Amino acid sequence: MRVYVLVTTVTPHLTIFMFKNGLVRLCTERYKRPRDSNLENVYMHLTNYAINKNSCNFVENKDENDEAGSKRDFVFLESYMQEQGVNTAKFWDDLADLMVKTLLSVAPQLEHVYNASLPRKNDGNNCFEILGFDVMVDHKYRP
Repeated sequence: MRVYVLVTTVTPHLTIFMFKNGLVRLCTERYKRPRDSNLENVYMHLTNYAINKNSCNFVENKDENDEAGSKRDFVFLESYMQEQGVNTAKFWDDLADLMVKTLLSVAPQLEHVYNASLPRKNDGNNCFEILGFDVMVDHKYRP
């Protein structure tokens, strides 16, 4: 899944917002655990659009609300996970936690670039960045 995050400030403190919608890419063949007999089946193990668009099972989305295509949105994912009995509130909290921890791990580098690029005296609101994170979800619906 692709998660979009807006970083509005880096200094004096990191401020981020996670967009409540994003992109869910689906494999075009049902996933099976990797084995010698299926390792070559990239349509089963990769969600990459450039690969799956060549599959005979690929379904092109007609528009952004298409519920049959190989690309979906978070509304679809939320509904699907609820049907599977997943605690979706915990899923989204865990996903947000992952975004925060990822950005905190690079915060010193972001702050360095920010300080090197802008005048010393600024209010911390001189720029923003929109980042897209590709996140895999495991069989237990954990990001």
